[in-house]
Amino acid sequence: MTLVKATIEGIRNYDYEQLETEFCAMLTNVKEAGIHVTLDVSHETCVKNGKKFVANVLTNMETRFSDDISNLSSLHKALKEKSESPSEVLRSMATLFSLSPSEILAEWTIFRRIADDLSLQDVMIDIATSSHHQAMFPVISRAIRILLLLPLGTATVERSFSALNRILCSERCRLSPEHVRELMLLSIEGPRPADVREVADDDDETCKLVESAYKFWLRKPRRGC
Repeated sequence: MTLVKATIEGIRNYDYEQLETEFCAMLTNVKEAGIHVTLDVSHETCVKNGKKFVANVLTNMETRFSDDISNLSSLHKALKEKSESPSEVLRSMATLFSLSPSEILAEWTIFRRIADDLSLQDVMIDIATSSHHQAMFPVISRAIRILLLLPLGTATVERSFSALNRILCSERCRLSPEHVRELMLLSIEGPRPADVREVADDDDETCKLVESAYKFWLRKPRRGC
């Protein structure tokens, strides 16, 4: 978390005006050298889109790596030990979901009795996705969904950068952002599964589609906390 916070601060405090000045100077030098340069978008649009992109990156990082989200990782230990009142976890969940610790404790008191080992991945996935568990334990079910999706390292990010370097290279550098995004999704996640929202109101068909999407999600190995 220390490294993440330092990275966020570095991005926030970076002198982008200086970068813009250096870019304009470099562009001027290139043109003065007699090299013809054609920009696909105007300078103003480039700056506007760049600032918007950086702001979105900061928002995403602050959300994914906030102290409350990070502290939620201790929920895995609480699920394994089934402790009576995991105060740190309850405080994190209370802050994250804008609830009082007593409300979550009441839900936890009943929840901790439902299975022998709540930390098993299959049990956690069932609690996070099954409708009856979501109805009975809405807060804890939501917290487990976040826990299952917490980034455990940078390997996925590094693989994504490698895929991007293969897709957007010097020989193929004029792809639109939308095209790059679709190619990245295909490279990292594979073909897109069918959308459950596009299925007719048929319980059997919906169950089949959800099951196929779930199997697709499990196709890649998942690490536990």
